[in-house]
Amino acid sequence: MLKPAKLIKIRIVVTKDRYEDCLNALNDSLVLHIEPLMNEEKNQLSNFEAGNYDIVVHELQRFRSIENALVGGRGERRVHFRNLKAVLDSASRFKADRELAELIKQRDSNRAMIKIEGDKLALVLKLKQFKFDLAVLSSKPLSSFLVYTPEKERVKHFDDLDRYKVIPLDGALIVTMRKTGREEFARECRQSNLKIEAIPRMSGRPHELRKSLMRDIANLKARNAVIERKLGAFSKRFLGIVSAIREELEIENEKIEAANKFGSTSSVVVIEGWIEDKNFDKTFTLLSDVTDKKLVMEKIDTDELPPTKLSNPRSFQIFESFVRFYSIPKSNEIDPTIILGIVFPIFFGLMVGDAGYGLFMLLVFAWVINRIKHPPKHSHFPRWLSRFIHSIVSNNGLLILSKSVVVGSAIAIGFGLLFNEFFGFKLPFPTLFNVENGVGTLILVAGWIGVFMVCFGFLLGAINRLALDDKKRAAGRLGWLATSLGVTIFGLNLLSKSSPLDVNALVSYALMFIGVTVVILGEGFESVIEIPSIISHILSYIRLVGILLTSVILAQVIDIVFLSDFKSQVLLAVAGSAILILGQLFNILIALFEAGIQGARLVYVEFFSKFFTGNGKIFKPFGMARRRTVGNGKT
Repeated sequence: MLKPAKLIKIRIVVTKDRYEDCLNALNDSLVLHIEPLMNEEKNQLSNFEAGNYDIVVHELQRFRSIENALVGGRGERRVHFRNLKAVLDSASRFKADRELAELIKQRDSNRAMIKIEGDKLALVLKLKQFKFDLAVLSSKPLSSFLVYTPEKERVKHFDDLDRYKVIPLDGALIVTMRKTGREEFARECRQSNLKIEAIPRMSGRPHELRKSLMRDIANLKARNAVIERKLGAFSKRFLGIVSAIREELEIENEKIEAANKFGSTSSVVVIEGWIEDKNFDKTFTLLSDVTDKKLVMEKIDTDELPPTKLSNPRSFQIFESFVRFYSIPKSNEIDPTIILGIVFPIFFGLMVGDAGYGLFMLLVFAWVINRIKHPPKHSHFPRWLSRFIHSIVSNNGLLILSKSVVVGSAIAIGFGLLFNEFFGFKLPFPTLFNVENGVGTLILVAGWIGVFMVCFGFLLGAINRLALDDKKRAAGRLGWLATSLGVTIFGLNLLSKSSPLDVNALVSYALMFIGVTVVILGEGFESVIEIPSIISHILSYIRLVGILLTSVILAQVIDIVFLSDFKSQVLLAVAGSAILILGQLFNILIALFEAGIQGARLVYVEFFSKFFTGNGKIFKPFGMARRRTVGNGKT
């Protein structure tokens, strides 16, 4: 349950005439992590040459470019290619990319013209107060600029300069000069922090030009719509086959790159890699069938550490990304994904501690999940905000975060009902636990959570070391566990002002002495300097209460301000309502980030550090999932 999947190393020896069938089956089954041959085998075998690499790479780049230029869906029909020659033949026969390139060229040129004409129109609208032909501003010896400068600074910058002709407009100036003075003028504007805009050569009065430009832009947009329709029809016709060829070429490219790790003789190809133990028999049967039993597949005894393939129940797989963010566990150590998937949402929910906040977060992130899975054709979401979010996290990352927050939000609703907190208000039913009056109890609970998490971490560390047959370091981890318990009992004794010689105190002394002794014997004398950090790690869990109190009290303060204003004048009631809405949104945002960051920190720093080493090598099965093509000879 808490261990990565069990992997074994295997060797496949297949005849060259059935090598392609074997590799196709491995590609489609996604079960084998291919490794280079061991040195002693390399010396006895030749490097395997797959061939056609340059052609495949060239065609792959071409079809990636074509596919990126096309628009619309990819259709439902799948394509079957018998072999590499068949897909290369299909690629060479495809000549429509010239027509596509011409359409894209026309579209891009048209868009550029729309941008240029649009910029001209925006400038002409700014010059609408100029009543003369704009040609006078850009005759051969002259250049003109639109300068944006405050009214009171206009004389300071230009009126005392004989070489400039200045025409005032609302909010700006037209400054005309000889072309030879352009650079000096631009330098003076930069030194004065003035925004300037060059006036291009144009003929006609502003009101005449405005009509002309609007007409030209409308014509360009109509032409662009025609081009877009042609592109749409082109895509509908060719996107399916293009994406299928691109996919098959990517698969062939993967096969060629993988072949660099194989060995061969004149008649056979040798492949080695890692596979899940449970998949061995099934994979052997599959490969035997597709190669007409012209292969040998055997397990290899090795001391190598396998790559790591995480194996968790489906409901916990979203938390694998949080573990990967910290580090991939080695294949022979405990996988903490399930523990993190249980602990993090509980910590998050406790720190939020408000049923209203939990409900709001749950609804918002459920909407985010639905929107990512079912994106609308036309989004009304602000583009700048969407770009900002995607600059921080991808859609997949946002989906994982949203799912984890939904779980924590549901738990926050539960704690909020326990504490009777709903956006800081009390619901009309008895309060089971009052946060403000029960701070002492909450701190005690948080402290015991800290003790449990730290001790549980050391216990897992000891189990990890025993699994590696490292009994000395396993004893060291158990020594830290005893030390932690001794420190806890000693601290409780001090807080209760009990006698330093009563039974509890003597037990704490014994645990600390035995624990520190075992730690020194198991991990060395220098490890004793970690004792203060053990204390701080236990006390660190009190932040669960600190963040909960911050959230609850701030919500109540916002509510008090709202209620006091609501009972006053109408304007104050409106202001109080705004404070209520904005204040609660701000507090929800703080609760979301604080509970998320601090919850993760308590797991990563105070818990993982007791047993988790990480730096494992991720299991990467050879192959690529087919979406547009069919493998294994299926049609």
